Order: sequence, then structure tokens, then C-alpha cells
Amino acid sequence: MACVYEHIRLDTNTIFYIGIGKKNNRAYSKYNRNTYWKNIVKKCNNTFNINILHDALSWEEACEKEKQYIKQYGRIDNSTGILCNMTDGGEGILNLQHTDEAKLKISIAAKKRYKTKPQCRKGQRFVNRNSRKVVIMDLKTYIIYKFNTLIEVSLFLNTTASRVRRACIVGKSIKNHYLKFGSTFSKQDIEQLKNKKIYDLSVMNINRDYSVVQKKVINTETNKIYESIAEVSRLYGIRANTLSRYLNGVSKNKTIFKLI
Repeated sequence: MACVYEHIRLDTNTIFYIGIGKKNNRAYSKYNRNTYWKNIVKKCNNTFNINILHDALSWEEACEKEKQYIKQYGRIDNSTGILCNMTDGGEGILNLQHTDEAKLKISIAAKKRYKTKPQCRKGQRFVNRNSRKVVIMDLKTYIIYKFNTLIEVSLFLNTTASRVRRACIVGKSIKNHYLKFGSTFSKQDIEQLKNKKIYDLSVMNINRDYSVVQKKVINTETNKIYESIAEVSRLYGIRANTLSRYLNGVSKNKTIFKLI
């Protein structure tokens, strides 16, 4: 059952906060309080009196009681009273008023999210300037295609964006298309692709389950050669997925093994 409580300042013996909780212990908690509440309590040497006004109420009844008390005493932030509550009470953020400092923080955070996490939706055109560009080459016709985002590439190749990203990082191909981050291929890249040097040595098709053609692995300390990543994983107790990421350059290699 819910309760309604009040917090009382020790220096002036006045009420400064009205709250509700699904349990009585919420009244005694200092966790998740607003800045005004924390400043008042700090002035009072981190102590305050607690009074449970109503107990054993339903949540709806507690919300209504809280609204009534906040309306009775008023709020400091909107110059209507003495309480440091930031809303009119009840469930939600009714009539919440952000400070100028809070508004600035929200604005900065929103801009950062826009820059680092562009909102991409499948099937639409993407114009975010912060998206990573990808250039791909058809290994049969050597036609070069340029894209602004991973999503556009995934739609072109009928696959997932995460698979495209992995192919760009590791240096693999998808459906006979070689992928890399950037906006162009160098002449050297094109010649190597045409001569199939890159294709023979490092470009292998990735299946939908991210499995690849097996490569042999060498122990750089003993020079012993193993037939596959799976064999090394089994013998040395390293997770095959983790070892694969190390050896393919997705993560920093912390092992003594290398692909050959």
C-alpha cells in the first residue's frame, strides 16, 4: 500500500517537501531527489524530520493526496509557496519546470545524440552528414558503387547493416562485392582487386551466420600451425567468437595466435 509523507527542515521547522511512495521506506530515502531538495538538506547538515501523513492508501489515493498538499503549500520554483517539489504531484511530471541550467544540459545531450546516433529507418533516404560512407566494388564487373550510410549498402545487397559493418572492418566481401569505409578506391586497390591478390588472400564471403571460410592459425611462440580457429579454441579454452574477433582485427589481439 502507498503512503504520503512530508519532510521538515530542522533549522526553521517548516515543511519543505511532500512525497509519496509505494512503501514507507521511500520517505526515509535520499536517493533520486531533486537539486533543490539536496541543497536544503545539505544546509541542515544532511538531516531532516520525516512525518508519515497517510498510510495504507491505494496508489491513486496517494497521488490525489500529494496533489492536494502541494497545492496547499505551494512550490518554490514557480513562486507559489514553500515546497521544493518540481511538479504538481501525482504520477508523472505534471507542470514540471526546468531550470535554465537543466535546459542547457538537455540541449547539449540532444545534440550529441544526433551526432553520434543518427536515426536511420529502413526504406528511407539518409542525409545525416555524420554517417560513415562506404564504397563497394563488384568483383565480377569491377563496377564501383558509393553510399552515404551502412543502411543504404544493406538495402543494395539485401542484407543487414551489422553484416555490412563487419565486412568493412574485417575486409571481407558480401555476395562478390568488396566493401570498405571511405568514398573511393585507390589505383593500387583496384589493381590488386583486378589481379585477385586481395580476393585470393583476404576476401571471403561471409554467410548470414557470420561464418567464414576457415583459415589456418599459427602460434607465434612455437610456430605450430592449426587447421582452424575452432581447433585453437577447443585446445586452449578460448571462446571461438572472441578468438575470431582478435584474429580478424575487430578487437585488439591479446593472444599469441595469428591467421596465416
